[in-house]
Amino acid sequence: MTTLPRRDLEIYNYGTTVFVGCDIRSEDMERWVKQVSERSEQRVDWHWFGGRAVVKALGDLRLVHAAINDLIEIYYKATGVDAPLFCYGNHGELKNVSAG
Repeated sequence: MTTLPRRDLEIYNYGTTVFVGCDIRSEDMERWVKQVSERSEQRVDWHWFGGRAVVKALGDLRLVHAAINDLIEIYYKATGVDAPLFCYGNHGELKNVSAG
């Protein structure tokens, strides 16, 4: 089992939830969240809660939402299937993605 990095407590305590996912291995979620953070240039982290991967962010959430949408689109084009994810954001900024 891979050891994941320690969570960022400031994001955990004060961040806004921007995404909730399921059916994702920890290692894959860690890699994906790093991509979201790098693409958006914002602070993004995640943790498990109730069997779901909860992604929170601090900073410009519009940039985070845009990065998530871009990465979902890349996944869809690469696989031809909707990501097996539940996602949501404030005021519907995120694309609707089926649960698979």
